[in-house]
Amino acid sequence: MAMATERVTVTIRPSAGEAGLLRVQDAMHQILDFFDLLSAAGGEDSKAVSWRLVDVSMASPLTATAEAFSDVPGVQAEMIARREKGRLVTSIREITESRRIPAWMDSSARAKARALFNRNLNEIGRTDIKFDEQTPITIISERSARTALVVLDSPDKAQHGEDDLSRSEMGSVEGSIIRLETYHGRPSIRLAERVTDKEISCILSPSLAQQIGPQHNWTEVWVGRRVLVVGEIFFGSAGQIARVYATDVRPIDARRLSYSDIADRNFTNGLSVREYLNNLWEDDIG
Repeated sequence: MAMATERVTVTIRPSAGEAGLLRVQDAMHQILDFFDLLSAAGGEDSKAVSWRLVDVSMASPLTATAEAFSDVPGVQAEMIARREKGRLVTSIREITESRRIPAWMDSSARAKARALFNRNLNEIGRTDIKFDEQTPITIISERSARTALVVLDSPDKAQHGEDDLSRSEMGSVEGSIIRLETYHGRPSIRLAERVTDKEISCILSPSLAQQIGPQHNWTEVWVGRRVLVVGEIFFGSAGQIARVYATDVRPIDARRLSYSDIADRNFTNGLSVREYLNNLWEDDIG
């Protein structure tokens, strides 16, 4: 069996930047889902071709290169592999830019694509795909992944009569600060929302991050406190808060006032309630 020359290189970058940590499970599942999609793009012909790992770099970012091999005597892997690559690179562009789902993508392929794009919103910062030397590198970022997920979920929502409620608006969210962390390399806080207790990432604007100062100082003062986070709120397709781009963080006194805090025994200056109200409205209320 002759070795084919068609190659694909996938690079997985951590969400916290080059110095961040990348979980092995996340990176490996990302690579597996990509090559499953690549094979699915070839249709029936893909059964005659296998993508075999020829090089891998475990340093962060993780990089894996695979070559196409023919599993059937007399079948040229190169032609099928080029067709697979051409269809997939076009399909990624259709989903993330033209907001269309390619006709060849069945429910199984869409599920793989969802998983691949979804990791770029959470565990993985960016996925770079080099299909060949002539084609520009395909980059799946947080922004393109979010667009892709909205597109991929559209047929399912239409089938079940559901509305897409994804949007963004200016507002505020109240909750308790759990910790200071990073979100795709940017400083953020993890907030437990007051009503639902759901954890939400609040990305700090550059000016707010500078105002907050060093992490150890900020943690000592703010972690555990009730705050109001002000900024742009991003909602998911089901209407839930997905994240907040914070421009201000305001402390809230969580102590609840009791009756004794606000009661004034001399409020009516010695008058009875009826006498006080009669004077207030200048009438006899009976």
